[in-house]
Amino acid sequence: MPLPEVYTTAQVADHYGISERYVKRICREHNIGKVVARKRLLTPSDVQKFWQQHEEQTTRTGRSRTPRTVTKATQPRASRPKPAPAPVDGVRVLTARPERARAFRRSG
Repeated sequence: MPLPEVYTTAQVADHYGISERYVKRICREHNIGKVVARKRLLTPSDVQKFWQQHEEQTTRTGRSRTPRTVTKATQPRASRPKPAPAPVDGVRVLTARPERARAFRRSG
């Protein structure tokens, strides 16, 4: 009798193009696969169970594997332009002066 072929969560994630963390979470939530020496191993039938759970979850939540387009609202905060501060009477606005940056560096 031949031994069953087993896969790690990293191999399953790489095959389906999803994160290993997601594979581990679904397997843990639905008790799929076996943990051996702190690694979760999946047989081909376990992989099929995982894929069924993945399909159910994506149809239930409406999420798919296709990436969403980046709009202004979904851009990372660092890439958004900062609004100019409102002027205040008697307060001078500080501006960056790169030519002076060398004077403040620590000597090493």
